[in-house]
Amino acid sequence: MDKPDIDYMQPTTESELKTQLEDILGGIISTLDIYDVIDNGDTFDIINLKNSDMLYENINLKIVANIIASALNTGEEINLSTIEKVLDVEKYAVSKMVEVKIYEELTESSVNLDRLTIYEAKLTEAEHKSANAVDKLLHHCQLLISL
Repeated sequence: MDKPDIDYMQPTTESELKTQLEDILGGIISTLDIYDVIDNGDTFDIINLKNSDMLYENINLKIVANIIASALNTGEEINLSTIEKVLDVEKYAVSKMVEVKIYEELTESSVNLDRLTIYEAKLTEAEHKSANAVDKLLHHCQLLISL
């Protein structure tokens, strides 16, 4: 009995291996919805690789975009309102982080003692709001990936 020739599948060069892997990946993408994060430099988008549909745009935090894409890639039923809630909380958290940065800069550059006192108070308040917003964001992300 002759042995089957399994060498026909074995690539002989790195180029052939790359071509075979691209063919396999192309086949997977053409049959399944696979979501990926696109880096726009300042923000991130989530795209469906199967049909190039843009699902979500202008996400500020890469970790949030990765969590959403990962949740979508599980193939489990994802409640879209849960994703929208994560994105809303993310925008709020980012705005609070920006507010902290502004008050830090104002505090560092202030020469007027009265203004410095106000900026320090506002900074403390902004830091508290930012910490709460980040905690809320983490909670919503955890809910999304635990569904």
